[in-house]
Amino acid sequence: MGPNVSRAPRYSRFVKGTRMIKEKSRVKPAVAFILERAKEERFSVGMVRLTKLLYLLDVEYFRAKREIYTGLDWIFYWYGPYAPRLEAILSNLGIDIEERDLGEKTFKEIAPGFEERWAEGLDVTARSILDELWREWGLETLSKLLDYVYFETEPMEAPIRGEKLDFGKVSPRQVPATLRWTAEEKTKLHEIGQSIKNKLARISVPQKPAYPPETSEILKIWDEEELANLGALKGKATIDFSAFKEKDSNGPSRG
Repeated sequence: MGPNVSRAPRYSRFVKGTRMIKEKSRVKPAVAFILERAKEERFSVGMVRLTKLLYLLDVEYFRAKREIYTGLDWIFYWYGPYAPRLEAILSNLGIDIEERDLGEKTFKEIAPGFEERWAEGLDVTARSILDELWREWGLETLSKLLDYVYFETEPMEAPIRGEKLDFGKVSPRQVPATLRWTAEEKTKLHEIGQSIKNKLARISVPQKPAYPPETSEILKIWDEEELANLGALKGKATIDFSAFKEKDSNGPSRG
């Protein structure tokens, strides 16, 4: 029993160390992605915003993969989700958290001490989720972001203060059902399609009227306002009286 007892503390430290390494390897690219986007927008990211965006990443990743991407333990703390080890992980990554006094509150700003290549560690699903989250919430007011996190995410439904949030409440992503036709249904659909095709073939399409070739030119002249003033036209005009002569020859003679 003695040897087992002596190994227990070391095993516990090993498990904690392994867990910290996993969290660090997952948190690093996610944080780098967010800070890189913020840098492009010339936008300061505070600790609260960063925490909530990472939480939303885990919610949506769990929805798709049934797994918490960052590996962080999310608990219900004060009003919303909180990851107790996040600040220590950021510190280990060399990312500074600068505190600014704003009167009654202290703003914890994330100093952009990161390398852009860190974000390369994101898998396709996490990158897609973060990209969508940043477009929707990255530059949104903090109050709207917090309202969404507190009141519209499943793990925050009836949480117990100080306890881990239950990600099992997150509904799975709905995958559109694939239609599978039987051979009989395919034959029937083909018959319906062929019937419609035959009916359309019997419908006579009205022929387009044939206009003299000079019609388009005449319409063009009519549409041009600068030619509307016929008094400005210059040139010679020829009038053909043959039609009138033919009519006169058939009618009574005039004395």
